[in-house]
Amino acid sequence: MRFQLLSDIGGFIYWIIIKFCKSDLEIELAKDKWARNILIFLILFVIIMFISVKFQ
Repeated sequence: MRFQLLSDIGGFIYWIIIKFCKSDLEIELAKDKWARNILIFLILFVIIMFISVKFQ
């Protein structure tokens, strides 16, 4: 997969923030959930960048 690192980071963020570590991490990092994981990563990235630019 081309964006495997972004997908893994997004899946980990989703697992911690949304699922509160209640499900199996391996299920959240599955290839069939890669689009959701990348989207979560990008949304969090945009929020962090907005906050960093806003308060400079």
